[in-house]
Amino acid sequence: MSKKDEKAEFTPLATAKERILDFGQTHETLTYIGTAAAIIAMGLLLYWFVSFSGYTAPATFIYAGF
Repeated sequence: MSKKDEKAEFTPLATAKERILDFGQTHETLTYIGTAAAIIAMGLLLYWFVSFSGYTAPATFIYAGF
């Protein structure tokens, strides 16, 4: 019995993890495109949050006490 067989996990999460890792190794270009798309999406989400959340406005209730 090999070392890999001793530590084998047979859960749905472990199976999905193996499939995702195998897909990433066989489709490197798609992995890079997906990574770039995720980075751009997170940047746009951060921009949207900062722009439209109102958290960039000064905290007047704090400054009113001084």
